[in-house]
Amino acid sequence: MLYSAHSLEFFIICEVPNIRLKEMSMTLIEVLDTAIKIGLGAAITGGTSYLISKHNHDREIKRISFLRRQEALEQITEKAENYFSAWRRYCSALGGIYSGSNPPNPSFTDPQWKVIKERDQTLLDARDSIGNAVARLRLLGATDVADLVNEYGRPVGEFRDRIILQKQTPSHDEFKAVAKLSHEKMKAFYASVSKVYLSVPK
Repeated sequence: MLYSAHSLEFFIICEVPNIRLKEMSMTLIEVLDTAIKIGLGAAITGGTSYLISKHNHDREIKRISFLRRQEALEQITEKAENYFSAWRRYCSALGGIYSGSNPPNPSFTDPQWKVIKERDQTLLDARDSIGNAVARLRLLGATDVADLVNEYGRPVGEFRDRIILQKQTPSHDEFKAVAKLSHEKMKAFYASVSKVYLSVPK
């Protein structure tokens, strides 16, 4: 097709700018499209990284909390065992006295009193340990375990007061009964604290 000079001039003046404008518009759209895709990709990547980082951070906090609680329970158990051990030595001394060749009749002899007072002082020295254990158990929310410690200490304290403060001489059967009860409470304590120790916090 042949164009006249007038038609060619008209084409150059009117159509060429439109073509260039269309080309520029397509280029701009492509640039915007690419930028949006890159931006969304970066946003998705950043969001995913944040969620993974937060998840790992939360897991680390739980792990540290779990380890610290285990450490606290180990210290609590050690303090409780100090008291349990002191009472076992007390019971060992009393058991030897009651089952010996010279049982109290009706009262303890002076040598027997000397042994009892030595064991009693050891028990008193360990009393702060058991009080500290109870307080820390309640702080950890292990109230059931704390109650077991108190249930252990109550009959022990009452029996001790009868001997030391009231100067009474309990019978052999009374001694065996409190020794058996305290042993059962001690076993219940260890079973309960073991469950708490091994449980994983939510």
